[in-house]
Amino acid sequence: MPSAFSDILKIAERAIYIQEGGMSPSSKPGYRGEMVFGGWTEPQGDVTPIYLPSRARPSNWDIIDLTQGAIGLASSDFTVRVNYVLYKKWVDIKERRCPVVCYIKHDDCGRPDDPRSWLYKKIAVPSFMTGDFGDAADGAFEDGDEGPVELTATETAQFLLRVFPIAFKEVADTEILAEVVDGFYSDTGSCGGRCGGQIDACNNFYALCSANSGSPGLSSQLVISTDDKETWDSLDIATLGGVSADAMADAGSYIIVVSRNDDAHHSIRFSTADSIDPTGWTRQATGYVNNIGLYDVFALSPEEIYIAAEGGYAYRLDEPTGEPTTLTDGSIVTDDLKHVDGHSRTIVFAGDAGKVLVSENKGESLIERAITLKDGSVITGDVQSLGVQSDTTWFLAVAGALYYTEDKGLSYRQKALDSNISVINDIRFVKPIHPVVGYLTAEKNGVGTVYRTHDAGYSWHNDKPDLDGILTAQRYHFAAPCGINEVAVGGRVDVGGDGILAIGTA
Repeated sequence: MPSAFSDILKIAERAIYIQEGGMSPSSKPGYRGEMVFGGWTEPQGDVTPIYLPSRARPSNWDIIDLTQGAIGLASSDFTVRVNYVLYKKWVDIKERRCPVVCYIKHDDCGRPDDPRSWLYKKIAVPSFMTGDFGDAADGAFEDGDEGPVELTATETAQFLLRVFPIAFKEVADTEILAEVVDGFYSDTGSCGGRCGGQIDACNNFYALCSANSGSPGLSSQLVISTDDKETWDSLDIATLGGVSADAMADAGSYIIVVSRNDDAHHSIRFSTADSIDPTGWTRQATGYVNNIGLYDVFALSPEEIYIAAEGGYAYRLDEPTGEPTTLTDGSIVTDDLKHVDGHSRTIVFAGDAGKVLVSENKGESLIERAITLKDGSVITGDVQSLGVQSDTTWFLAVAGALYYTEDKGLSYRQKALDSNISVINDIRFVKPIHPVVGYLTAEKNGVGTVYRTHDAGYSWHNDKPDLDGILTAQRYHFAAPCGINEVAVGGRVDVGGDGILAIGTA
């Protein structure tokens, strides 16, 4: 009979991995059974009272509120029991003074040296640096002191990420009548400071559905929840004129929608479902080229919005409702650009025939960089999806294969997944501060599947939505993360069939 305390976490159930090359898809996390942490502390800032003179008692002061100081860095001491090889390794890490990445998995019955086996949680320390470093004693005075050599040090990290297993459940079934092609979480409209009003950014979700063939005259719709996915509303995008949209972006207080069937972008001001005026959609066609449809949109900020389009065209919006600036008019490549993503100053466009355009200055200039592997071969198939992780590192998919670059697209390597994957539909990292976690959606043997990485893209694990046994999707078009322990995926049940939206939470 199991003990009443069998679900209590035990120290012995932890296993440590170190990514010595830092946060990188090419740096393998190595098992460190010879290492233990003494326990992480995360200073949350000193709590101090705020006083005012008492209204009722002379020469007394009342505490009317509390204030909290700045959050400090996470830290822990650790001990390494070393041999000569490990001794040199840790001395090298100390002398390089470069951050490394640590993972601590909590498991039950799985092998400690199996990174794919974890049950309760995984703590990711994206970037920690060695502080005080203590060498072992040299020599022993008596027989009992002749023990193993141990190094001790203090490690300091910017923050800890606690990653938990997630389970999926279908939502908005009655509101979704067509394929779900895109979606995002947004905390627009939050107010009340740190602890007042709406503070959970995962409360608001916006899904974009294609036009319903069973309802002639209706365009794509937004399906919206602003109460933590409890209730849902739908809103027709009337300015699309009955056609389907392909992608949308959160541009601050605006939603931007684009369509390959329309040479214009559509926008609406929003904060919550109740405050969206159904007649508030605007269509901006001025500045776009006729018969050049728009495939994808990415908002780096509300005033830096990038659009990928047909015929090698790329645009930038400096205002959600304004006219676009043409970044390239098909003079660099003529193939359709179907994907755009970015980070900081780096913007990447990708499309058919392996065409990739890179900007290192927020679109001011673009340069073509072929998908060239380390062996010199060039990938020329259509790019199925694109996910930018940092200024130097991004992933893209061609013919169901996953490739990544760490040098701004000068060279690529393939990341092995599963040979049964035919399409990778989306790649998204938890940006900007948690890109150690990411998701991709794929079609494996004709079934929609979700993969997750906890180690900056080095390994990807299958987190297939169960949906409580209700439905099996044929495709998930997108994965939209909110933080590190919630993600939404949307797609279709079958070709031409009903749409599906699922939320995965810890």
